[in-house]
Amino acid sequence: FFNHPGRQDKTGAEFGHFNTTPSSRFVGIDLFNKIYGFEKFYYNDGYRRGDSDKGYYDEALAAGWRVGAAGSDDNHEATWGSRTDFRLAVLAATKTRPAIIDAFTARRFYATLDKNLSLFFEICGQPMGAVVKAGSCEASIRLGDGDGERFEQIMLIKNGTLHHVWHPYKSRVRVSIPLIIQAGDYFYVKVTQADGDEAISSPIWVLDPRAPAEQFPALPSNRK
Repeated sequence: FFNHPGRQDKTGAEFGHFNTTPSSRFVGIDLFNKIYGFEKFYYNDGYRRGDSDKGYYDEALAAGWRVGAAGSDDNHEATWGSRTDFRLAVLAATKTRPAIIDAFTARRFYATLDKNLSLFFEICGQPMGAVVKAGSCEASIRLGDGDGERFEQIMLIKNGTLHHVWHPYKSRVRVSIPLIIQAGDYFYVKVTQADGDEAISSPIWVLDPRAPAEQFPALPSNRK
């Protein structure tokens, strides 16, 4: 994972400012770190100027990087998992190391500031982290909260800008929208709860339907 973007950019060269393609072993980038929420590592103007104020996450995605929405406690003390309610949620088939590694490899995870918020995002029936072919299909979003907190806003982000917004005011939500998706597009979801907590999904990427099959990596067989 790319850790706390922007914090170590004293020489102006951190992460190559997304100008080169990283190893495929890199699967995510921090949207929160330590006790700092999305305000520091997501809501920012990134490395570049004049790109409609894209933050680090969207600058990386716009450059073609396949990185998901991550976050880390980056903890140097013995308060792991208790210092905040921030979580990196992983959509794995089972609670085993191989299944969790499969989910990380597939970019099937999301960053949330509420530890029991559930978020499922699909396009063309494929989950967050997937690569789908261009064409017509449906985006579907399902949300829930273990404490019954309401979702005030759901934003579908396309290529770094707002594509559609819903205001459900419910604690359990399912919404969908038809899409015309084109090669080079990416989509992700950002949700806001009544108390201001937010969650951001990993993207779903779109490739040209004429691309060679090997450009569409198979999903792990045990995905849910």
